[in-house]
Amino acid sequence: MGAVLRKQEEHQAGKELHEKAMKVALENFGVAHATTTLARGNLVDALDLLGDREAARQLLNNSITDINRVAEEKDSEEAAGKSQGGAAAAAGSADKSGEAAAGEDKSDYAKMVEVDSTKARTAS
Repeated sequence: MGAVLRKQEEHQAGKELHEKAMKVALENFGVAHATTTLARGNLVDALDLLGDREAARQLLNNSITDINRVAEEKDSEEAAGKSQGGAAAAAGSADKSGEAAAGEDKSDYAKMVEVDSTKARTAS
């Protein structure tokens, strides 16, 4: 729909639509997900078309900061997991078949993959 509004040069309406899409993507997928990246790019494009380059620049800069924070958190989690378990963790994970054990919390990434794969199955 945003692309249609762009073709019709309804940039303000497009911006509002892209803001809603960005909000939904952030709430459902997080800052580093591909869907959020697409929504962010569309919003930046709409801001640029409206001549609000400073807002577009600020959105991108804030996003870079947020994505770097997510990456650092994941790196810290991985480092903590490696230092705590070593061979014991590897042996424990070898016993699991790739799915979370009953009652075990899934990581955000695992939840995203599950949601994406579910959507892929229902779309076909």
